[in-house]
Amino acid sequence: MDLGREASEADVAASIFLYPRTDPAAISRIRHARVPRGVYRSIHEGLERAWSRGDVVFVPLGTLEYPDLVAQLADLFLRVHGVDWVIAAGLYKESLLISVRAHRSDAHAGELVQGVVGDRGSAGGHGEMAGARIDLAGVADADADRMIADVFDQFAVALKVGGLSPESLIGDTPDQEEPS
Repeated sequence: MDLGREASEADVAASIFLYPRTDPAAISRIRHARVPRGVYRSIHEGLERAWSRGDVVFVPLGTLEYPDLVAQLADLFLRVHGVDWVIAAGLYKESLLISVRAHRSDAHAGELVQGVVGDRGSAGGHGEMAGARIDLAGVADADADRMIADVFDQFAVALKVGGLSPESLIGDTPDQEEPS
């Protein structure tokens, strides 16, 4: 994210040192790489399924073709005006993958995701971003869907938006305020 998220002085110093030694064309090819159509299917599903409670967006992504899409889509949804938190979750092979993003420097996203996931899986992160993996080997599809709903409910309670009604993120309601 161009040193814009949780970058330390050491990160900036390393970037300044390395930048003159890079190949800008290669960096451009990496940053603007072509992606398979499955990426767009996941983006479409995320847009269709995303809902919010207050300043928290929940993105149930269904079954994914690529595991890193959970984090990429969490980053994408964090750009929505008025959103402070994004909780994205998707199924990849026999795992539930969760990505948490925050637009607050005091977020403690790693602690949040560890508290919600508990001993059901592995979780970690730091201030503004975190992730988790819960093994679903042998779990029926209906049980996996219930687990996603339960995880979302636990995040909603932890973020103090559990009492708010869910609203479609891209429903027919116009934006309340235009970004500046």
